[in-house]
Amino acid sequence: MKALGIDPGTSSFDFCVLDDQANVAVYEASVPTAVVATSPESLLSVVKEADADVIVGPSAMGLPVTHISDLTDLKLAQATLEEHGG
Repeated sequence: MKALGIDPGTSSFDFCVLDDQANVAVYEASVPTAVVATSPESLLSVVKEADADVIVGPSAMGLPVTHISDLTDLKLAQATLEEHGG
């Protein structure tokens, strides 16, 4: 199984896919936080490219764990540090 981990940081969002069969990282990528702030969809393109079986998303500095089906625009904005008008 390949698991994608996402680590949001002050200067970049970092991605790593670990393959439990090979016990190694098989994919790594980094997207500057400034790019994520202006184009949150840039995260989705990396997630698709990583081609993982499961995704471990960020908790966004204390936000509760959220199932992807419960993800709202506000929760996504909070997780990506994007300003939200409502």
